[in-house]
Amino acid sequence: MPPRSDPRPVASRAPAPAPIRLFVCMGRDCRAERGGTPLIEAVRHSLAEAGAAAAHLSALSCPCLDRCEDGPLILAYGGEAAALTRPPTGPQAPQPLAIFTHVRRDQLPALITRLLSA
Repeated sequence: MPPRSDPRPVASRAPAPAPIRLFVCMGRDCRAERGGTPLIEAVRHSLAEAGAAAAHLSALSCPCLDRCEDGPLILAYGGEAAALTRPPTGPQAPQPLAIFTHVRRDQLPALITRLLSA
């Protein structure tokens, strides 16, 4: 008797999304005058609330990004830069996937949604 085939479909898994690292500026102006310290905590909280869909997103604070007029500032990097602990610098540095300026806590859900759809 031939082996019986199982009619159930085999579930295919989509490849995991590429990692994206969010760097939140913690320069003196962003941290003290523009609310950077509560912002990094709010970013991490928002990522946790987004659950598994945002598992490929992570956030780190970073030193001054020299764009104080734009702060609080968040840079989003993918590719190899997503594995770094500081944003890449220099003439060969990759461009960020996104730059978010004057970020407020109430904007974080839309910011994360934008990154998830990218």
